[in-house]
Amino acid sequence: MHICLVSDFFGANYGGAETTSSLWVKKLLERGHKVTVLTAHPKKIFPEKNKNFKIIKFLGFPIPKAGGKIHAGLPINPFKMYKIYKLFRDEIDVVHIFLVPSLIAATAITLARWTKKPIVTSIHNQPEYVFYNLKTSPTNHKFFKLFKRIIPIKKTKLLKWSYKYITNSYLNKSDLVVGPSNFAIETYKKYGLTVPQRTISSGIDFSKFDGKGKPEIFLKKYNLTKTGNKVLFVGRLYQEKKIDILLKAAKLVLEKLPETNFILVGTGSEEDKLKLIAKKLGIEDNVLFTGRVSNRMLPNVYHASDLFVFPSILELLGLVLLEAMSAGLPLIGTDICAIPESVINGYNGYTFKKNDYRQLASKILKILQNKEIQEKFSSNSLKLVKHHDIENSIDEMEEEYRNLIQN
Repeated sequence: MHICLVSDFFGANYGGAETTSSLWVKKLLERGHKVTVLTAHPKKIFPEKNKNFKIIKFLGFPIPKAGGKIHAGLPINPFKMYKIYKLFRDEIDVVHIFLVPSLIAATAITLARWTKKPIVTSIHNQPEYVFYNLKTSPTNHKFFKLFKRIIPIKKTKLLKWSYKYITNSYLNKSDLVVGPSNFAIETYKKYGLTVPQRTISSGIDFSKFDGKGKPEIFLKKYNLTKTGNKVLFVGRLYQEKKIDILLKAAKLVLEKLPETNFILVGTGSEEDKLKLIAKKLGIEDNVLFTGRVSNRMLPNVYHASDLFVFPSILELLGLVLLEAMSAGLPLIGTDICAIPESVINGYNGYTFKKNDYRQLASKILKILQNKEIQEKFSSNSLKLVKHHDIENSIDEMEEEYRNLIQN
């Protein structure tokens, strides 16, 4: 098959959706498929040559507050548009949209419909991200305030409109919608999703995390000792990740277990603020901000840790949860969005009410102070994550591709 994958951010080392799209392309190529990617990411991608891989880049502009790491595309070149039209008409078997909303995605959907090619759209976005990731909330922007004087509108109505826009302008124009979790599918069904849907995990590459980590390498680099518990968070240091809640819980944990280290892996707009919070709480000596770590180092980080904590309030899957599970870590996460699908309370970890740092601290202590619970949750994480094997996800997606092409 020749698959066209569409994502403005493809190749960016930024978030779970970008990691997933790159992994899926790699696995599809390994299986002998041809893959053409439409993107706006400006940097060189997939440096190794592969005759079955082609990339078409559009002019893009950097997304605010993303540090120039991701770009939104502007499909304004008519010659390139005609080139893609001919590619769709003559070569492409199926078009898979990985990121919406997007001008590139809208263009690809239009061209696919013109050329009668089946369209698959994956859900990797919640409109709520916009409210957290812009420098100021859209509802607080001066232009929005001026607009509200003319046409009164509430934040909840704007959010509802955003969901309906994505649903009707992108998802319902597809032949199949794929969600990485049941939560993702059910969320968009509330806003009018009517086309066929299927839940297919983003998948995890076990060969990268399962037993491959060398904790001593990470510990040596950051001058950490093997003694003392290590609580890990991996992700962007953004407001919706609620790392401030983890820091408040950390203070309570350290009162009981003073040798515990809290390891925060990632970068983001909240980093300076979080460092200040740690200092004000008097726990800065027990909190390590590593910044971004390499993909090679990441398995070492997981295997050096005793517990993974994820206080986020916006997740359609939480790829880092799968990574932590594949390294055999017990988990703690909020009891909302898609997180309870990976953190099964009492089985491989505990859930807690969002923003309740006291409850979070209690759950952390319950695991760290009981080796039997740690071992049980660790074993169950390894069992549960098998359902997210990337090979299974690609098998399921190939099946859907074939069904759409045949029909």
